[in-house]
Parts: sequence; C-alpha cells; structure tokens
Amino acid sequence: AKNKQDYKMKPVVHIYGPQGTSEFLQIFQQCRSSALPAEVKITEIVDPNMPPKVIASSHTKTANQVEQIYPDSDGVYTVSDNDQTIIKAKLLPHKNDTNTLAYVVQEKRKNGRVNEAALAE
Repeated sequence: AKNKQDYKMKPVVHIYGPQGTSEFLQIFQQCRSSALPAEVKITEIVDPNMPPKVIASSHTKTANQVEQIYPDSDGVYTVSDNDQTIIKAKLLPHKNDTNTLAYVVQEKRKNGRVNEAALAE
C-alpha cells in the first residue's frame, strides 16, 4: 500500500544562470547526504564568445533538466516568453573581463477597457 507521501509531487525550482551552472549544482548535490526536496530545471545562458566551461568531476550523471539558450543576432537572449510577459537578457561588459547580465521584463499588451468612473474616484 502506498502512503500519502508517495502521491506528493515535488515542487519545481527553475534556476537561470551562466554556462556551468548545471555542473556547479551537480557538485553541490553530490556533497549532500540527501536528495534535494525539489525537482531542478536549469537554464544556462550561453556566451558564444566564451569557451565551454568544464568542471573536472568523476561523477557526470545528473538528474537535473538542463536547457541552454543562445543570443539572437543582436546579442539578446529570450529567457522566457509566456502569455503575460517576455523576459530578455543581454550580456554587458564588466570589470576584469567578466560579463554581467542585464534583464528586461516586459508585460505583453492587453486589450481592455478603462473604467473612467473608477479613475475619477
């Protein structure tokens, strides 16, 4: 017989980060004595001008789901696009030859009506 815990779904944690995030989390998970209490989905933002990051590890298996996104021809990454918002990012130069990501969260246009009486109150 199955108990109530068998039917519980693990929450999903979405992690967005630079290339190498999945390897970092993989090593972190290997250091833990127990499994993470959530399913992990990783989106790596790949800088095509940087060589792939490789972390030496004897363990290469991971249960994490990994997606890599690349910039368009203007160097803009579409991080997320759903019914309500679009999230975009762009790499910007930073000191010491490193980059940082600038994000823009844009609400999609909604057709609607303005309640002028409520605005007047």
